[in-house]
Amino acid sequence: MDKPNLQRYLFRISYSGTSFHGWQRQESQISVQSTIESCLSKIENRPISIVGCGRTDAGVHASCYYFHVDLTRDMAKEQWTHKLNQMLPHSIAVHNIVAVSDEVHARFSAINRGYIYRIHLQKDPFKEYLSFEYNWKDSLDVNKLNDLNDHVLAQSSFAPLCKEGSDVEHYRCVIKTISWEEIASGVFHFSIESNRFLRGMIRLMVGMYLNYERDKISVDQILSAFDTQTKLPINWSVAPHGLYLNKVEYPVEILTKPMGE
Repeated sequence: MDKPNLQRYLFRISYSGTSFHGWQRQESQISVQSTIESCLSKIENRPISIVGCGRTDAGVHASCYYFHVDLTRDMAKEQWTHKLNQMLPHSIAVHNIVAVSDEVHARFSAINRGYIYRIHLQKDPFKEYLSFEYNWKDSLDVNKLNDLNDHVLAQSSFAPLCKEGSDVEHYRCVIKTISWEEIASGVFHFSIESNRFLRGMIRLMVGMYLNYERDKISVDQILSAFDTQTKLPINWSVAPHGLYLNKVEYPVEILTKPMGE
């Protein structure tokens, strides 16, 4: 039997992670990956596996996410987008599809990633599961939070901010930007971009910043943890539902061949 003529495609999607047990396919759990694979398998009438640009934990969201997949069916981009959006739950949306070479990998070809962590101080039922309700204080000192940025940007290894039990070859990350901003009264965004992130890194980092802002830990304690590559004296992994993957960048030449064109 002849081998199917496969074409690799890179899909850009977004999803709300509230009803999923993370991105990655898991036995006896509903994940974003398995939900998409089920729809694609029905369209192609064969088992389909997709490869994502990274893992997100249960409850974490993505306003920009990419996966690659090898497909045989010849449909225009608009047909694929419409068909999948009709089949997928409302919590997952397909936005764009491009045909790419077989060497393109959703995870390893990415050169930059960005996350936002959303915090609100006042109870708000419309932000439930979409932002972290931080009710310890009536305000946050954004200037003090941003004073810590240069110390974090100066680091190259982030073992103190890696979830225990993570299987990684090294803890090196090149953080490019960090900022805290009050985008509305009592509503704050922590933004960060890096070439890679460790498991649980951003939630532990946000917890570190908030503990510093509350004088629970000092700059000296933070710098000592980085110098020794050991855990902070107080670790806090903030809630997953405030976290959004919002940026994934690839070399420009990868994204220049739209599907069906």
